[in-house]
Amino acid sequence: MECYSRMPVAAGRRIARIQQEKLIKPYIVMRILLMLISALMLNQAVAQEVYRVKRGERPPIDLESVPESAYHKGILKIKLNENHTRRLDASPVTVDARGIVQFGIDAIDRINERYQVSGFGKTFSSGAFRSEFEARHRAWGFHLWYTLHFDSTLDVKALVREYASVSDIEIAEPEYVKVPVHMAQPKGLPEGFSFKGTEWTPNDPRYNEQWHYHNTGQQGGTPDCDIDLPEAWEITRGNPEVIVAVIDEGIQHTHPDLIANMWEGIGYNFVNNSPNISPGDHGSHVAGTVAGVNNNGVGIAGVAGGSGPGDGVRLMSCQVFSGWSSGGFQNAPVYAADNGAAISQNSWGYTNVNYYDQSVLDAIDYFNVNGGGSAMVDGGITIFAAGNDNATGNWYPGCYSGTFAVAATTNQDVRSYYSNYGAWVDVSAPGGETISVTPRGVLSCWRNSNYGFYQGTSMACPHVSGTAALMISLAYGQLSPEQVADIIRNSTDDHYALNPGYTGQLGTGRLNAHQALLATLDQMILVNDPLAFTALATDHTSVNLSWVKNSENDDVMIVWSSTAEIGNPVQEQPYEIGDTIEGGGTVLYIGGENQFLHQGLSSNTAYYYKAFSLNDVPEYSPGITANATTLKDPITEFPYLQDFDGEEFPPLSWENKKSAGTGAGLWDRQIEGLNPDCYTHSGEAMARFNSDEYAAGTAGLLVSPPVMFGGEDYEVSFWLY
Repeated sequence: MECYSRMPVAAGRRIARIQQEKLIKPYIVMRILLMLISALMLNQAVAQEVYRVKRGERPPIDLESVPESAYHKGILKIKLNENHTRRLDASPVTVDARGIVQFGIDAIDRINERYQVSGFGKTFSSGAFRSEFEARHRAWGFHLWYTLHFDSTLDVKALVREYASVSDIEIAEPEYVKVPVHMAQPKGLPEGFSFKGTEWTPNDPRYNEQWHYHNTGQQGGTPDCDIDLPEAWEITRGNPEVIVAVIDEGIQHTHPDLIANMWEGIGYNFVNNSPNISPGDHGSHVAGTVAGVNNNGVGIAGVAGGSGPGDGVRLMSCQVFSGWSSGGFQNAPVYAADNGAAISQNSWGYTNVNYYDQSVLDAIDYFNVNGGGSAMVDGGITIFAAGNDNATGNWYPGCYSGTFAVAATTNQDVRSYYSNYGAWVDVSAPGGETISVTPRGVLSCWRNSNYGFYQGTSMACPHVSGTAALMISLAYGQLSPEQVADIIRNSTDDHYALNPGYTGQLGTGRLNAHQALLATLDQMILVNDPLAFTALATDHTSVNLSWVKNSENDDVMIVWSSTAEIGNPVQEQPYEIGDTIEGGGTVLYIGGENQFLHQGLSSNTAYYYKAFSLNDVPEYSPGITANATTLKDPITEFPYLQDFDGEEFPPLSWENKKSAGTGAGLWDRQIEGLNPDCYTHSGEAMARFNSDEYAAGTAGLLVSPPVMFGGEDYEVSFWLY
């Protein structure tokens, strides 16, 4: 069992002394724990969620070289060191009577006062966030980020440097300007306009103008310089269980060519921190390319728009641009991941090379690890436009290793004149050129239920997102982000004969959706996962694994690891117990049973597992995961007395945890003689539950190691003052 001490705020300040001993003074101790002791006899482990955190590279930024136009005035962001978590939970940041932001950290507060920092906000904060993911957000350190506001005439770079010099601050950075990466808006064309006859695949009247899907030579284009979408549609046209987050302007979710494929929650306006989406042309255009409704007799077709109203992939509107305003770039990917999006579609970027917001890269990493919903394995995929600066260099976020970058080509497979390029580009896709002939651009939806042509890597990018959505629709729940990226890269059409001056700078070639789906078919796994898989620590050295076999009654192979990184077995390769799996993990069990006891483990340690079904070939299912943390080393010798004289708190194998309300843990160490008065039972210190600064309803647990009682009567005694 484990012992818990829980004291509500209403009790006021208490000083607690905790002792567990054999019953020798039955009537001296206070018998206030009767109900608690009964509950403790259940000998159950406290559930502990383990979160995977994986960040990419963060190259140094030469702040001096960043032009003034590249960042916003009057605002910057800081991230505090992790060791301030408990203090910030206990005493949140405030604005004092003079209107100055106070952190309660002397070095920071002195800077705030010197520069009259008058406003603040939690950088990772949104009314759209769900409380159930708070612990995961904290594991990623989002609670340590703050946005500061000050006079717009002050030197932002100087303030960033000053905050960065404070040892309490891990990161200080400007708020960099982000922009959509489309070119100047061309004139749209009326709904009934058409450039060719009525021979098309879906019945959408303007599908024939979408040369980027099926190029028959429209507007002087080269036949077949397209993504082979009609051929891809013979395999799949989308799956409504797949969600694509469009991080952009707002989508016109009432558009007749979008409404049937909108996600049920619609999305969120992160600019105004409101659920009310303000539709934009750019956001609606991008959404229409990804999943405009197919075969509805209206307007255009979308790459993954389905075969009729309502059966395409779902569009989630994550609004970060609204007119000339923008914001929430760090919140949108977090929201998308927490709400089950598989793909993060991004047609925006920075205005210059060699800089980025670390908070935004953290959010991208969060989506890559926690996105995917049920549609993907081990996270989501983030896809970015390469940018429209007709330049090479490190254009973030597209050049970041955590993203998949897309350059733009014309209807003749030539690099579009505006497209950025570089070795970091993954693939090219049709982005068009409207500079001389408008219909040589990409046709899609606009707001006000309209349609129009755009050019840009912004238009190329959603072709890739739509293709990724088709792949995930076909192999639902089977593909990892790395597999999706590799398939798209390895299935392109070579266009370098037409781009000899850019060899290796436009990715592996131009996107081919049909070839990508054929490659997906080759990698699809036809063996179903076990129906359920759980891991439960039974004591401090054992974890019990149990599962329900699939409907085919296939055998099961269990792989374990000390980290969350577990790979997948090679199809048709037999394994034996003890074999290592490429990508991480060791084979623990193979057979037809329904449970296995993993023994001989270390106490208070997390263990990770993945269960695969396998047939006689052997072919393996995608696998499902579980994890468990073994119990702490038990207390077995009595009388047992835990003092709190050591400076480390809580003591080894004890745990200080929140059970309700706010705060990371309410207990701390009280030294004899300090305020309040401390009368220790023995020694010089006690464990203190200081509730004065917490709102009603807050409670905390001071958790002992498990106690292994013998056959005699025992009593758990707490000295309370």
